[in-house]
Amino acid sequence: MDPVAGLGLGFQLALTPTNLLFALVGCLVGTAIGVLPGIGPVSGVAILLPVIFASRVDPTSGMIMLAAVYYGSQYGGSTTSILINTPGESSSVMTCLDGYAMAKKGRAGPALAMAAIASFVAGTLAVLGLMLLAPPLTEFALGFGPHENAALMVLGLTTLTRLAGKSVLKALLMAAFGLLLGTVGIDSMSGTPRFTFGSGALLNGFDFAVVAIGERAANRGAVIVQRGPRRGRISARDEQMLLGIADQALLAITNRALVDEQQETFLATVQALGNALDLKDAYTHDHAQALVGLCTEVAERLGMPATEVRDVSFAAALHDIGKIGIPTAILNKPGPLTAEERELIETHPALGAQIIEPVEALSGAAALVLACHEHWDGSGYPLRLRGEEIPLGARVILACDAYDAMTSDRVYRKGMSPAEAIVELRRCSGTDFDPQVVDVLVAVVSAAIDAPA
Repeated sequence: MDPVAGLGLGFQLALTPTNLLFALVGCLVGTAIGVLPGIGPVSGVAILLPVIFASRVDPTSGMIMLAAVYYGSQYGGSTTSILINTPGESSSVMTCLDGYAMAKKGRAGPALAMAAIASFVAGTLAVLGLMLLAPPLTEFALGFGPHENAALMVLGLTTLTRLAGKSVLKALLMAAFGLLLGTVGIDSMSGTPRFTFGSGALLNGFDFAVVAIGERAANRGAVIVQRGPRRGRISARDEQMLLGIADQALLAITNRALVDEQQETFLATVQALGNALDLKDAYTHDHAQALVGLCTEVAERLGMPATEVRDVSFAAALHDIGKIGIPTAILNKPGPLTAEERELIETHPALGAQIIEPVEALSGAAALVLACHEHWDGSGYPLRLRGEEIPLGARVILACDAYDAMTSDRVYRKGMSPAEAIVELRRCSGTDFDPQVVDVLVAVVSAAIDAPA
């Protein structure tokens, strides 16, 4: 019988009212099966097969119903993938990528419709293609050997690295780990034991119990536990213990995600403040960016704790943020400032601290911004602090700020050479600058000068 005639006979049998009813029931049951993670279409058909046999249903109707269960479970798996980012079975994993993203934007309906239409069209075309191309495909499949199987594995691993996102190394390590576990036991094709090392316990390979880590974490992972020689369903006690472990893992993952999100928001806040300063005064912004690395290195050489070094870095980036409130004409004035202009300029540290103080993570940096223009001998501003009254981080920023300003070109003068700036730092050590900070700063600058290009 040619394929076209066989297709016509198939439609003649399938399009009867009874068989259409069986197909409808199969689709509904299959959809319910697909929604449940861990069952899948194959397991669903295997569970229902003895039920169909025992009910003495007509074989044709039974096959149609089982086929409908299979296809319905495929769609059911895509439903949970789209709505809660939980694939009901493995073939729906890819649906999570775009489907769940659409659902979060309020377009779950169109996503479900697209999945249903795409499944129907693709399934229909696939069945027709298999019917028409079965003979050449069979001949091609029989020609598959070890070389072709190895090429398919390489293709799969390549695809995996493409879908891995930013961490390709992590994806490859997980794939390698899976391959190592999968090669233990009896080869299903040849019946040859592999990597059993003479142990009968390894003949069946490794069995695992897999527990998803909660919907709240968008299924960020799973707890996988080796089950040992036991077979069958895990006990209720073990299941409760695994669920408890999964809940703790979910809590840890969620907390880490919140910390990462908070850190990203914090860094975005600093960047936004820097961008605002750039719009006001491009030189001040560029100067602050250059200052960060120098202040950080000096603070680290002084042995400051990591949290204080972090405050120094952020304060260095934002130490002149208060100049947003100073008129541009005064900031860019090429000549000397008047007494009134000087007084206005000296308000910018307090203004800068006031700007960033509401950001709790920048509270340490705010204190440094307020004091970063205080001089060792008490001649600075705005609080006239002196000596050890000035926070160490602020003393670091003052000296590094002065060095960078002296070596930078301005519209009204050319910058000093590093050697000339070092002489000036030494001259003002003990009056403007903390002598200890000057010693460390000179060591850092000298090392940079002497380093090979």
